[in-house]
Amino acid sequence: MVKYLEAIRKELDYAYQVEMPQMDDWTEIDIQPVIRKLLVRIIGKMIVGNPACRSEEWLHLGEHFTEDFVAASIIMRLLPKWLHPMITNILPQRWRLRKGLQKTRDIVDPAVLRHEEANKKRARGEKVDEEDSMLNWVIDNAGKDQVLKILPEIVLVMFVPAAHTTAMAISNVLFDLCSHPEWAEKLRAEVTDVTNEFGLLGEKLPVRDWTGKLEFLDSFFQESQRMSQPISITPNRYAYEEVIFKDGLRIPKGALVGFVAVHNQIDPEIAPNPEVFDPTRCLRKRQSSPEERDKHLAGQPSKENFAFGYGSQACPGRNYAVAVLKMVLSRMLVDYEFKFKPGDSKPKKYHLMEFIIPDPTATLMMRKRK
Repeated sequence: MVKYLEAIRKELDYAYQVEMPQMDDWTEIDIQPVIRKLLVRIIGKMIVGNPACRSEEWLHLGEHFTEDFVAASIIMRLLPKWLHPMITNILPQRWRLRKGLQKTRDIVDPAVLRHEEANKKRARGEKVDEEDSMLNWVIDNAGKDQVLKILPEIVLVMFVPAAHTTAMAISNVLFDLCSHPEWAEKLRAEVTDVTNEFGLLGEKLPVRDWTGKLEFLDSFFQESQRMSQPISITPNRYAYEEVIFKDGLRIPKGALVGFVAVHNQIDPEIAPNPEVFDPTRCLRKRQSSPEERDKHLAGQPSKENFAFGYGSQACPGRNYAVAVLKMVLSRMLVDYEFKFKPGDSKPKKYHLMEFIIPDPTATLMMRKRK
């Protein structure tokens, strides 16, 4: 994990210069596409490495593949199964997804050849200057012939949730910060204190350890996530055989069972005064006793918090996502000020099946800090 986060840190410097707007006066910004592009670049560095992560093909694919994937999924689920074979041939999103897979193949194949050449040089005892990437790890640690056939699918399965879900979480944090500006200076002070004690991100401490020092930002994010869950039903489980419980409850074979994740977030026994945005909620729990010190962390699944799933099938990239979120937000907090336009408030949420997304047209005002 350490080496991949370090790769992201280095790419963040470049992506930040390219994607982040530079303005001295308050300017209205469509912030969600900006954050998505930033995440597409830095997550791409971790997954496919350079130069692929900076190519126009990757940037276009990273922005639009998820939109088509989710749209196609929702449309197909709204229709009866007997219609699926016909619909797949005429659905525009499915055509674009197929093209996206081919574009991914065009990006991945050169990376595979470069890695194979690097491995040959290593075998000959030659020095190799090659960046680490998750793509290289997959090639080296799985059945080669089988993996090469489905590498585009593997890359996209790793990329889609990592980039877009994290980008949405960052956007929600910024919207909550605009709704509750009284917490901005406390967040900035924490970043400044950590920087003064441990140097810049990754300078004296590994990236994960450095971001782990941002305890209030961790708590703020969890409260933002509680108020703006990305998904209403999770985790989901498919019954491969009939299950009958002791009380007689029967789950038939083939049933899809899900847990109402949003219920926990508004349960007053779990979150007292659940209608109140309290970014110190998780921080107070951690500070309440030594036994609670290592609990209530972002990315830590529990029976109180299903945001990243639960059990053995909880999101495997959750700790990466939290570290990346803190990397990006800590820099943005120090460099920029944020607020809503006069008369605006936190954007409404849209429910698409079990998915919950912020209004894609929502904007905010931002300027560089003086």
